[in-house]
Amino acid sequence: MYNPPQGYPLIRAHFLARLCQCDEFSPPKHHQGYVNLTVKEKYVYLTLALLGDPLNIVYFLGCKIFHPNPAKIVLKTILSFYMAFSAVQTFYMISAPQEVDMVNYGALFLQMLWAMLGILVLLSKSDLIEDVMSSIDLWAIDSADEETETKILKESKFINMYVFLNTVVGLVWAITMTFPNHREVEHFFPVFLFQKWLPQHNHFLGYVFKITSFVTSFTMVAHGYQVIYATQHLKFQIYIFNKFVENICYGFIENEEKVVHDRTYQSEIEYRLKVLIKRHQDFFKWRNHTLSIMKHLIVPFSFGGCLIGMSVGFGFLQITKNSPLILFFRAAFFTILATSTFCSLIAAGQTLETESDNIYNRLMSTNWYQWKGNNRKILAVILCNSINPINLKFTDSFAINFRLGMAICKTVYTAVSVFYNVK
Repeated sequence: MYNPPQGYPLIRAHFLARLCQCDEFSPPKHHQGYVNLTVKEKYVYLTLALLGDPLNIVYFLGCKIFHPNPAKIVLKTILSFYMAFSAVQTFYMISAPQEVDMVNYGALFLQMLWAMLGILVLLSKSDLIEDVMSSIDLWAIDSADEETETKILKESKFINMYVFLNTVVGLVWAITMTFPNHREVEHFFPVFLFQKWLPQHNHFLGYVFKITSFVTSFTMVAHGYQVIYATQHLKFQIYIFNKFVENICYGFIENEEKVVHDRTYQSEIEYRLKVLIKRHQDFFKWRNHTLSIMKHLIVPFSFGGCLIGMSVGFGFLQITKNSPLILFFRAAFFTILATSTFCSLIAAGQTLETESDNIYNRLMSTNWYQWKGNNRKILAVILCNSINPINLKFTDSFAINFRLGMAICKTVYTAVSVFYNVK
């Protein structure tokens, strides 16, 4: 006997109705219809307008803030200056290599390289996160039950708060960069160039250069926020998916002898299994689409992570007994910024992988022994697909998880140890 679900929303009535609302959505007046919307507009105006975005702060600080044209002009200007300074500093280091200069100027040089990499990607792939998220239809966070919705909102609040506080730490680091000290010529290579080539304007130009730290404090963490945004949204979708798997038999009496021969029960289970297997395929579609977009970025960003780690090491190697106190605060705040961003990035990838592992366990805990052969075959297909977790695995060696984090930490430790011994 089939009882219409109360707490468990019917998939065929609930989800399809929500997804069909996209056809009824009226885009802004300056657009001529859905087909004329760009990838970014489809995601912003359709998905977010329909379902809302629990990670709105992450989206704003990691993506939206860089979309306006004035922001792009500022990024292009800073990129041009950084490329020029980096080229001159590289030539200087090669032509007259000295261990002391490598340590003193190394921290800022590596930070500039990381900032340039971030700006290049922000300019060349300005719609990166919108392109990634447009490959999957997001189910509303209230699609499953109140418990799952509360869990998602609670985690979203924590993530948004973390991103906001981490951004504040970046701004504080930028403030420490603007503080004048009598030894800044020894640590800011551009200031050294200004003093040598433009001594009459070196103070003004040096201050202008240091102000760019306020912009780079956003660009250096932007891609970390983007990965957090994408992976956590998919993790939330897996929360909802797992809840439906858990309650797949909801609405039927728990009598094995009766439901095994109940055609309505078997038919509805078959329908729900097919919907779930399609949804599970959507997760892999998202993963494959994301990898196709980001496959050329994982190696440079992993290398950039090593550079940032080395920059942290150089920042503390600069500090001596006679060093101004501001150098310590500058190194400390940058260490907090870099470490927290790195750890959150790795944790975001790992939590996605861990939650996707739960799909297999939830499927195995269903009352599959009450199902007939055809339904068991469908379940077997989903089980085969869910053996391998959903993660951002670019190669056998590169996946955003704890293993990648440990590999980068080891590389950074080795490099900093070498330079420490040289010093």
